[in-house]
Amino acid sequence: LKPVGALLAAAVEMGDDDGEVAGEVTETLDIVFRALPHSSLTPTEQMLWAIDAELQDEYDLCQGTAEFWAQASYEASDWSAVADQLDVRLRKLSQGKGGAEFLSPYRRDRLSNRLIRALEDAGRQDEIIPLCEREARETGSYMRLIAHLKHAKRWAEVEEWIRKGIAATEKRWPGIAGQLRTAFREMRERQQNWL
Repeated sequence: LKPVGALLAAAVEMGDDDGEVAGEVTETLDIVFRALPHSSLTPTEQMLWAIDAELQDEYDLCQGTAEFWAQASYEASDWSAVADQLDVRLRKLSQGKGGAEFLSPYRRDRLSNRLIRALEDAGRQDEIIPLCEREARETGSYMRLIAHLKHAKRWAEVEEWIRKGIAATEKRWPGIAGQLRTAFREMRERQQNWL
């Protein structure tokens, strides 16, 4: 997929046709994604192929993956195998390589979001919050961690991680620190702790 993806991206970038090439590429890829479940790839390979296509797609060409995921019904064991492979990739991924600094956390977050979905579908929910904690430290994705902690009703940890997140992001990512302050205020409002 990678060489094909690079060729498709180059065609879209060079196209001077008001998006006609991009539209044709998208339609072609839709056919590929409809055919993917019928390919000779194993279920795990099919899922990883679709995930890789989404992760490499910088031009929103892989809209057909939505249909692929909607029609696909994979076993928890398939999702678990995908989660294991995505986790290996995430651990190997080092920030600062492959482009501007702001792109690396973005790409890493996209990969970790896919890993979270795979863990959920594999029934491995107990691994999600530790992953989110690790990734919050790595990319500043504290709001995602806070959302998962809230969902698990782990309120003391929500407050602890909001404080850690504000301290960690205040200078480098003030927007994230602002979101965390808002989350903290909203939590206090729900508790009717007006001070």
